[in-house]
Amino acid sequence: MTRIVRIIFLTAVFLSAGGGCTGNNSHPTYYSTDIDTSEAWSVSGNPHVVTKLIEVGNGATLTIDPGCVVRFDAGAGIRCGDSSEGAVVAKGTSSGPIFFTSNAAAPAPGDWKGLAFSEGTLPATELSCCTIEYADSQAVLTTLNSVVKVHDCTVRASAGYGFNYDLWGRLDDFHDNTVTGCANYPVHIAPDNIRFLGTGNVLTGNAVDGIQVDGGSVSKSGLWRDQGVPYVVTAGVDIGASENPVVTIEPHTTVKFLGAGGAYAYLSVGNGSPGGLVADGGASPIVFTSGGPTPAPGDWFNIYFMDQAIPGQCVMKNCLVEYGGRDNRGTIVCESANPAITGCTIRKSMAWGIYLTGTASLDPNPSTLEANNTFSGNVRGNVHRP
Repeated sequence: MTRIVRIIFLTAVFLSAGGGCTGNNSHPTYYSTDIDTSEAWSVSGNPHVVTKLIEVGNGATLTIDPGCVVRFDAGAGIRCGDSSEGAVVAKGTSSGPIFFTSNAAAPAPGDWKGLAFSEGTLPATELSCCTIEYADSQAVLTTLNSVVKVHDCTVRASAGYGFNYDLWGRLDDFHDNTVTGCANYPVHIAPDNIRFLGTGNVLTGNAVDGIQVDGGSVSKSGLWRDQGVPYVVTAGVDIGASENPVVTIEPHTTVKFLGAGGAYAYLSVGNGSPGGLVADGGASPIVFTSGGPTPAPGDWFNIYFMDQAIPGQCVMKNCLVEYGGRDNRGTIVCESANPAITGCTIRKSMAWGIYLTGTASLDPNPSTLEANNTFSGNVRGNVHRP
């Protein structure tokens, strides 16, 4: 990589940032090569115009000061830590937010490539008090185990996702962010990283208001917070690992499960490794339901407690569970496991409401489960014991 080249054109053209923020310099600063030596972009260089896809690497840190306006030409963007280590520190303030936006005369979703972080991303990387708008398939991408702190940011008008966390890339300190006007989900994430989603996020006004959750395993304990939009599970999620992970779901949270093309989503607990699930809705029930456009029995498989479900750490209380049973057993399946299931409404299963099998599923017995829960519309019946 070569040292970044800055070309300052002395023009009298005044360029304003997206969202109404304006720079204080009428002479744009242009960037067209990779950054391999640490540097800072300041307000005096506004607007900063990136003309190509550039990388921050070679151990360099790009620091973007509060109040900076960074504009991107078509096909341009910033990637960090792709071929070598690097960091991007963009910490705005409430009085001096940072803007990442399109350089087009008439900005539109998809105008530029967004911000991408890969495995060489250094721990100092942080985005705060930033507005990121008009990006392509995602505004912010983290991949290959990269970690990015993101808080107090606004992402809007992306042609795809707001935040896309792919291949074990994850968030950290993710709170008080707003994602709106995006053409896909506001957040796409692996199930093991849901625990890093904090509070105060607003994820509405997008083409799909929800958090897209890939299939995969959960190896660490954590809380699935109520984010005001549903978690949409697209494949099988397995809670279990040597660390004895327990997933706790907040009251009022909705978890939706998709099924398409013969692949149906599910949630398993203790399948081959110890794991737990605590879903206590209290006064605000937790909902496990179909993610289909027209919900119907059998839209998803089930919540599946298996022989390594951790005793005392498997609780379903005050939950609504509906439209499952695709495997022709039940919407809740207990195989040699004894979860505490009480105060739940279990309905519209393609098979049984609760299906008990295996040696340990004798307590609670079927009559106790029927007495302590409400059942309706389950095709084969309420509780089955082979």
